Amino acid sequence: MDGSDYRLGNEMVALGRIRDEIAQHKYKNPWVAAGLSALLPGLGKIYAGNLGEGFSALLLTGSMMAATAENWCREGVTNWKTLLFGAFSAVFYIGNIYGAAVTVKTMNNAFDDEKNLQILYNIHIPLRNAFHR
Repeated sequence: MDGSDYRLGNEMVALGRIRDEIAQHKYKNPWVAAGLSALLPGLGKIYAGNLGEGFSALLLTGSMMAATAENWCREGVTNWKTLLFGAFSAVFYIGNIYGAAVTVKTMNNAFDDEKNLQILYNIHIPLRNAFHR
């Protein structure tokens, strides 16, 4: 298709722009996000582009870990508060790692879905215009 039909010209330009956006897009790796969150809670969400979620995960998980450490030093490892805070810390820590990977996968899928809809829209319009009386 050489684009000589005026009814298809705008859509061909739009499809070319979409092609360029797809070629320039950098997909993020869910494993990298999970690994970063394992190193420092919240870092995987920051890598994914969710700065606020990353800081809140760091504060929440970090405060639970700090409470666990404080109770461990004061009351010992067998104290019920140490065990409770330790269990909550572990749940939040593991959930943060999993959440970072899921966030990256979701963002990658959202980009793909958006571009697919744009492509379908720009293919549909020229067909409708070509056969419209």
